[in-house]
Amino acid sequence: MLPNVLCIGAQKCGTTALYARFASHPECSVVAGFKEPHFFVSEGPWPIGNWHRGVEWYESLFPPAKVAADICPSYAAAPIYPGAAERAAEVVPGALIVYLVRDPIERIASHWMHFRSRGYERRPFRDAVLAPGDDNAYLAGSRYGTQLAIWREHYPPERILVLEQRAIAEGADEEIWRRLGLDPPGRASERHNVSADLTEPRVLDRLPGPLRRVVPARVRRRLIERPLLDLELRARLHAELDEDIARFNRLCGVRLAGWPVV
Repeated sequence: MLPNVLCIGAQKCGTTALYARFASHPECSVVAGFKEPHFFVSEGPWPIGNWHRGVEWYESLFPPAKVAADICPSYAAAPIYPGAAERAAEVVPGALIVYLVRDPIERIASHWMHFRSRGYERRPFRDAVLAPGDDNAYLAGSRYGTQLAIWREHYPPERILVLEQRAIAEGADEEIWRRLGLDPPGRASERHNVSADLTEPRVLDRLPGPLRRVVPARVRRRLIERPLLDLELRARLHAELDEDIARFNRLCGVRLAGWPVV
């Protein structure tokens, strides 16, 4: 079946926890075995897109259920991964679009830590997040106004639900289930993708597989410290994001503490 819910991101804003809530619901289905199908992605810096596989492949991912949910943050990562909203509107025009957000700067910090843990990012935090150009994924992911405006071009406002991350973390996501005509699942005690637990690879982590298994993970990897966000760096990130977050406020009425309301 085709999904009737798309959770489009943002990355590091609670999508894994929401996936777990849908997976635990007896009347819902999600993609089994992996969280993110990246079906509506066709191009980008990483070869993750599956649009070329076709709708029949996409349908095959979701077991029959009253509600099927595709939870994939790459759908709100333009211009890094463009065109997702247009493709989604072509395939699932009646879907409920769920967009999770949090403080944009804190999201950037978690995003960088995530990339470090995967070995994708070796630059220092400041250099990475302030890098010029449209290919700065950290800034793009926190430009909520830009992402939401793109989806509003293809879906009416009543089909788009914006929630803060804490709503998922605190089990206060009743609006999702109300719109779907379902009782919410019970609150889960398990935490997901906790940044404080992330580690990054050392040189020993690049050993061949058999040797790597002999060396304990605590030796091969080291804990990632959350980056220091001093006043000067925060000011520069605000300068990059303030206008866009003001646009976000106007589009959806969600107010992020400490961010402008215009």
